[in-house]
Amino acid sequence: MIRINKSCDQCRYRKVRCVVPETPRRPGAPSTCIHCINRNESCQFTPIRRKFRREDTQPAPLPIESLRPRENDLPIDRILRFGPQNFDLYDDSVVVKASNERTTSSGMSFFSNQRMSALASRIGTDVLTELVEDLETLLVSRVCSQNDYSPSTVEFQSPLAGVNVTSSEAEAYIDAYFDRVHPIYPFLDIQVFTSHTANCHRTGTSKCSKACSAIYHAVLALGSQYHQGGSFIPGSGKAWSTFQLCLGIIPDILVPPYSLTKLQALTAMSIFAMNACCLQLDQALVYEAARMAQSLRYHKSSNAQPAHLKVFWTIYHLEKIASFSDNNSSVFADEDIGCDIPSVPESMFGDYNWFLSAIHLSRLTSIVYTTLFSTRSSLKSAEDCLCSIKHVRRGLEEWRLSVHVVFRPKEPIRLSEIGSPNMKMVGIQTHYLYYNLVFAVERLCLHVDPDEKLDREDSKWELMNAARTIIELVSFIEIKPHMPIFVAGIMPLSAVFILFDFVIHNPAHRETESNIAFLDQAAAYFSQLDYASKGALPGSIISSFAGIARQYILKLRERVPTPTIAKPEMQQGTQPIWDYGPDIDFKDIDLSSIMSQQNSGQLPFTSFATPSPYSLDMLNYPPSQDMHASNNQIEDLRSIFGLVFPDWAGDV
Repeated sequence: MIRINKSCDQCRYRKVRCVVPETPRRPGAPSTCIHCINRNESCQFTPIRRKFRREDTQPAPLPIESLRPRENDLPIDRILRFGPQNFDLYDDSVVVKASNERTTSSGMSFFSNQRMSALASRIGTDVLTELVEDLETLLVSRVCSQNDYSPSTVEFQSPLAGVNVTSSEAEAYIDAYFDRVHPIYPFLDIQVFTSHTANCHRTGTSKCSKACSAIYHAVLALGSQYHQGGSFIPGSGKAWSTFQLCLGIIPDILVPPYSLTKLQALTAMSIFAMNACCLQLDQALVYEAARMAQSLRYHKSSNAQPAHLKVFWTIYHLEKIASFSDNNSSVFADEDIGCDIPSVPESMFGDYNWFLSAIHLSRLTSIVYTTLFSTRSSLKSAEDCLCSIKHVRRGLEEWRLSVHVVFRPKEPIRLSEIGSPNMKMVGIQTHYLYYNLVFAVERLCLHVDPDEKLDREDSKWELMNAARTIIELVSFIEIKPHMPIFVAGIMPLSAVFILFDFVIHNPAHRETESNIAFLDQAAAYFSQLDYASKGALPGSIISSFAGIARQYILKLRERVPTPTIAKPEMQQGTQPIWDYGPDIDFKDIDLSSIMSQQNSGQLPFTSFATPSPYSLDMLNYPPSQDMHASNNQIEDLRSIFGLVFPDWAGDV
């Protein structure tokens, strides 16, 4: 359609208004404006020459730069910009099993499918696979079952029958709490606690606020564990009955408005929930306490009082350790924390400031997870990941050197010289929290950097020595219901997994006999734990790892030509393997002669020892991508390891 200008050419040229009369001068004459009539000029209206753009329905192409991932992108940024991504995510429905592609921050998450396949191939039977499956099934059913209809012992309601606690018992429980628990988790003030909860026992809990009643009974539950009131079994014992009163008040505590007393009650309950009888609660309470602390703004308030700071930093420590063990990001954003750390004389053990040291290590734990185990860290290149590992190692070493020498990891253990049970507990926790990070970092280093021989060798020795130290410390652990499951179960179990792996992959190594001795020490500990807990903690299943490792080494040594004559009084299978002495010490064996006998039906050690000349000193600890064995190796192992194992797991 042609559009005509409303002004004639002459008027547009002169830039004046063009007025056309409504009636023409003559009928049928063309339209002529008044200006052209007065000047007797030709009046012409030309078409509009301006071209209109047609609407473009196609979107403009994005610049090339926007199609490329950015260096500081988070995974969510890439999902929003490019749609679904192929990230290596974790399976949160498993406990001791692990991914083939990624290493988790949890020390218990150990056995990937490739690792189990490689270990089973070396052993020659499926007993290990069955053992891990039984252990996994048991732990999943008790800890992380996601079935809405699964039966649960934990109920958030008060018991129908009241708990009878006499005045003398209450005083004893409160004294035990402030003597044994408070120095390690110093978030209460005894004078303030006494004044707030004085009426709870004297006049009954009906006269107390629900928050005061909750903190009062949580303290009683914690203290009663030191007076034969605790139990490993959920729903059993006086401590649990008292704690059940707190669980019945949970709905009222979690409802705003929040207060210091509510947060203190939730913190005390979180500490009780760290014990074995509360496995089903997992870390739910400490996460709720962290969210409440954030809502109260204790982490960045200019009006925070010492009581506020004590409870905040206690929760900070508990939550950071719990989230790392759960392979989860922390509730607290460290970049948003600005409050001071108060002075807590109760947590001073000689010259060792346990409270400050624990907070410092919790901060390092947060750094380790964020830089090495978060979903964002999976986007890093191997070079960047190794750079982050070196940075973390420096931080861990600085922290280690800041610890008093009596409690310092990697120093000779001196806990036997300490008479105070609190100092022993602080020493154990200091070591275990440190070695928990060592496990995670060094396992990741082996996974990321499978080709750097020197770094890998250092990581292997770090892992082995850390596992040995953890098992060496179990002799100082009180096998009592009040012991946190992280100390009593998780760390010793992680150490067993690591030493078991070292033994199976290094049967000819000079350290193997010592590793089997440590496995036997761990087996004895877990047997005691199983007996003390009346089967609530499956120690007998875990003890089976030592038996499998010992039988494996014995079978291998039966096939190795002995360079000297064995002692006549020695009977095979009746003594611990580390007592056999130099008669079958692998350092006296010419491995080259053994390897040349592959066709004679004897055991080829090429599948177990690392290449000469370092085979007796270098540790073999293959990452998941190196754990495939050849078919010939598998057949050789099966032929020499045809043992019939008993049902190690038993009825669980």
